[in-house]
Amino acid sequence: MFTLHPQLAQDTFFVGDFPLCTCRLMNDMQFPWLILIPRVPNVTELYELSEADQAQFLRESSWLSSQLSRVFRADKMNVDNDIETVIKEIREALEEEEREDAKEMGESSRS
Repeated sequence: MFTLHPQLAQDTFFVGDFPLCTCRLMNDMQFPWLILIPRVPNVTELYELSEADQAQFLRESSWLSSQLSRVFRADKMNVDNDIETVIKEIREALEEEEREDAKEMGESSRS
């Protein structure tokens, strides 16, 4: 059974489901960062999907990219196919926020 990574559940909002993927919106006001996550257990890389699922993922990703490009008038779309990279980036961003918060707390306590 597919289970959404807890970090993704915490840092994203549910948008909707495609036939293969669930679509989540990152909690990031700078960019409309949508994440397609195949609802297939124990898969972290696209090559681990069946050929049929790879083709379906490409259809879903292409459709979503075309809609984002149209709505936001994008010249170029950046599509990352590595869910582990996304999770690592989220963790690094959270760790950086925690360091900044700790630094700010230390500075405010000295005042």
